[in-house]
Amino acid sequence: MPSPTSARTRSPAIDLTRALSIVWIVGFWHVLDYVPELYGTKNPVTYHTTVALLGLFVLISGYLMGLRDIPLNGTSLLDFYMRRFGRIYPPFLIACLAFAVVKMAPLATMVKAALLVAMLWGPPPTTLWFITMIVLFYAITPLLTAIRARTWVYAPVIVIVTAALIAAQACLDGVNPRLAIYFPAYAAGVWLAQDRVRAAVVARIGLALVPIGLLLSIGIPTAEIENSVWSTTWALAAPLAIFGTAMTLDRRIAPTWWVSALAEASFFLYLFHRIVYGLGLKLVNPSDPTSRLLLVTLVFFPLALIVSLLGQRWYDSRWQQLMSRTGRPAA
Repeated sequence: MPSPTSARTRSPAIDLTRALSIVWIVGFWHVLDYVPELYGTKNPVTYHTTVALLGLFVLISGYLMGLRDIPLNGTSLLDFYMRRFGRIYPPFLIACLAFAVVKMAPLATMVKAALLVAMLWGPPPTTLWFITMIVLFYAITPLLTAIRARTWVYAPVIVIVTAALIAAQACLDGVNPRLAIYFPAYAAGVWLAQDRVRAAVVARIGLALVPIGLLLSIGIPTAEIENSVWSTTWALAAPLAIFGTAMTLDRRIAPTWWVSALAEASFFLYLFHRIVYGLGLKLVNPSDPTSRLLLVTLVFFPLALIVSLLGQRWYDSRWQQLMSRTGRPAA
């Protein structure tokens, strides 16, 4: 969930889709874990919505990473990896340490997460699995940008890699199926970052694939929708439809401060909201589920947002200072 840092990436449509997605994931979906008494809230509709919005996060990440071509030479690759991994890894490492300290996951799991192998040598930690996955996608971004201009080459390569990931999770213990589920969305984002791709076409492609994605995933047992490779087409189709539609309306969407704040804070908010929720409920934990729901959504979620926004801004300023000393752009 990288932060947009240029005029081209500072798109009202991108900010809005990221803001709505983070509100759903952090302000609703994860909140349900703290109110298990609310039966029926995790159902096929909410599971499919969650997969779609996680796919949208992944697609936007690929799009933002793909805005620059990355020449396959030592200097360019070193610059890319230093900028991208240097920007996201230190906060992620702090989140891993915090998860271990408050015992939200076993220490061994968090060590594997910190070493970025948890999606290949599972099980990965709750929530932070997303970052360990997206970092693996970042690692191969230079290869994706190198071949994306030739769609007739790019598309078969993505299909082959996805098939290999599906086979790996079926044959090897520890390989997480979500690598296969979300890789096509990331690769699509990298491809869409080319100027020649029209948003309206993207929306039509996504809408055409939506029925296929639903057909393939509709019969999956509810609790398995998030982790079944049968959700792969849905995790690509729905984000394409949402992203393409939003981008066609980009100039009609008026920027607002709260959308910009949510989009800006999204990375830190995703990393640290469970820490805020968990610590908050250790201090105040009403037995009534309705009161607990209201407490988390109306108090702890805004608190997590404020902490994340301040933390993101502080870290970004320090990161920009560091990059200016090395003569590299911050983004």
